[in-house]
Amino acid sequence: MNEVPVDLDRPSEPKPIPSMVHTLIERGRLLGHPVWYWDERDRLAIEPEEWADATPWLRAPGLRELLSRSTACWIGSSDPQAIEIMPGAWLLPVIVSSPVSSEPEGLAAAMALCPEALHGEAFESICRSATLTASESRRCLEPLARYRRTEIERCKQVLRWMGEDLGRTDYNTHAITTFSKQLIETYEQMSLLYRVGELMNDLGDPRGFINLACELLQGTLEYEWIAVRFSSLTSLGRVLANELILCGDIPCSHTRYDRLAGDLVQQLKSEDRPLVLEVEQDELATIVGSEVFANPLICDGQLAGVLIAGNKNGPDPHVSSSDMQLISATGDFMSAFLHNSAMYSEQRTTFLGIINALSASIDAKDRY
Repeated sequence: MNEVPVDLDRPSEPKPIPSMVHTLIERGRLLGHPVWYWDERDRLAIEPEEWADATPWLRAPGLRELLSRSTACWIGSSDPQAIEIMPGAWLLPVIVSSPVSSEPEGLAAAMALCPEALHGEAFESICRSATLTASESRRCLEPLARYRRTEIERCKQVLRWMGEDLGRTDYNTHAITTFSKQLIETYEQMSLLYRVGELMNDLGDPRGFINLACELLQGTLEYEWIAVRFSSLTSLGRVLANELILCGDIPCSHTRYDRLAGDLVQQLKSEDRPLVLEVEQDELATIVGSEVFANPLICDGQLAGVLIAGNKNGPDPHVSSSDMQLISATGDFMSAFLHNSAMYSEQRTTFLGIINALSASIDAKDRY
């Protein structure tokens, strides 16, 4: 078993392209600006598309190489400047910010072509790299080559403002979406805990309460199964001691799962904190093929069992801190219920013993 901190660093996955990039590409198309995009690793991730007959020139190997050499000075710059990559062809940079943190995450560049860009050795060299004829490429690019040198600075400033506005819009949209999701999750969690609290009144059916609590927990979270494996604690009685209550489907045999869950209960101590069991480091997590969260259940200072959850669905298969908090809160309800149920059972046994003693005493004096 290995205890994993909530803030454990995990390998980062490739980041999706911010939506503002796609908006820039579409607006650039309407304004006559082909757009390229470099991601956070300075890799060319997007090249111009949907430019009809002009696309082959815009994606020519010679132009790609020219872009790579010309934009090298932008790497790591917080204020990249416009570049004239060849006479009459300008690249206008737009910083792309993360919708999560609003920090720079990539760089887009829009091309502004002046009429003189369609003449000269640099233009013809790019045509040759893609086996294109200069005259035909010139004809296809003439609708784009409509900017004068005096307009370049104005285009640069407009694109910069557009990038800043789109970045703020993306950040605000992400913040609103995240907040809405958190509100929904909080409401579902409060509803779950309220419902579990209501079920605690039926102290005479501990197995039914635990089963319903597991079903409610699984219905709220994205786990394929939720289970409780009890210890041999005598106060649990014959109904729950050494029992397994499982809600959902496990990807292994019940017999083997019950044995490993029982081993887990024997290894845990009453003072242990909740654990995240990792695949290839713990046998239980390995046989189900996913991280497993195990939350000890304590009754009267003794280990009564463990609440277990595994095989999480959704985009993030890892146990999250919110998952831990909700499962642990539900475990606290279960622990309180087990304590109350044990006291109820003890009082009921005592009460019945008193009744039997009184009945026997009366019968001894007068059996009628």
